[in-house]
Amino acid sequence: MALDLLAFLILAVFAAVGALRGALTSGLSFAGLLVAYATAALGATLLGVRAADRFELPLLVAAPVAGAIVGTLAFVLFGAWGSALRRKERERLGEEPRAASDRVVGAGFGAARGLIVVLLLSYLGSWVDAAQRIRPASNDEPVAAPANFTEGSLAANLAGGVVEQVVHAAAGDGSASRVLARVAGRPGASMESVRALAANPSLRELQGDAFFWTLVSNGAAHRASNQLSFQRLLADPELRMEFANLGLVSAEAADDPSALRSELLPVLEELAPRLQRIKEDPEVFRLAEDPEIVAHLQSGNTLALIAHPRIRAIAARISEAP
Repeated sequence: MALDLLAFLILAVFAAVGALRGALTSGLSFAGLLVAYATAALGATLLGVRAADRFELPLLVAAPVAGAIVGTLAFVLFGAWGSALRRKERERLGEEPRAASDRVVGAGFGAARGLIVVLLLSYLGSWVDAAQRIRPASNDEPVAAPANFTEGSLAANLAGGVVEQVVHAAAGDGSASRVLARVAGRPGASMESVRALAANPSLRELQGDAFFWTLVSNGAAHRASNQLSFQRLLADPELRMEFANLGLVSAEAADDPSALRSELLPVLEELAPRLQRIKEDPEVFRLAEDPEIVAHLQSGNTLALIAHPRIRAIAARISEAP
């Protein structure tokens, strides 16, 4: 509710400022934002991989930085062109007051610009919620329930829906793009689902079923799916729902255990060669001797583990096509 109230105030202020500035000035400001965001997205797409290779940075860092640089440059250049147009308008109008229609159009452009700001702030709030959920807890402090700044917010739901649809359209069909779109659009809710999955007893039982994973790694996914631990996972309605919330499975699989089994079997079959690579990679066993990795494990710092170069190198080898 507080976020929605802030969103309303921002829209009102931007609309009022737009009316005072007039159609041309407000329109140029709105167009400048669109140009900056469009060129930033294009720059991240076209230059992100090159920047990551050139400066040896993770793609998740290189792409946003490249996009920000390109977008800022486009914003400055567009702003310089817009300033020239505004000077000509002032020379043309002189002391003549603005027409009512000019102020109405200016208010519309101002409100549109405010809407972009609202969407960005709401989306930032979603990531603040996500950060609260993935922050490692201290062993000396009790675990407190994470704050939720965007729960029930219409603005946050709108921003998340827009991002989710855009990412899904850009990434294409498939479970991987569905997960990417869901996490990108609703990071706070996604992290909450991850926390729920990590504490789910059915999933933990499956993780500890050594015979199940032996069957999977040997290419016997259908036989492995008959294991009691896997059957309990299929029968767990809460687990199926969390899978669907993360985009790991379809909405149909959340309601139908047989549909979930049909969607998970191909995944298990794809896991077989990767599990074999894990068994055969001696570097995996050396990770336990790395004090930095051990410290991250003990503190529960998942993000540091994911970003660690040794773990990233192993993940890259495991993910290679057979």
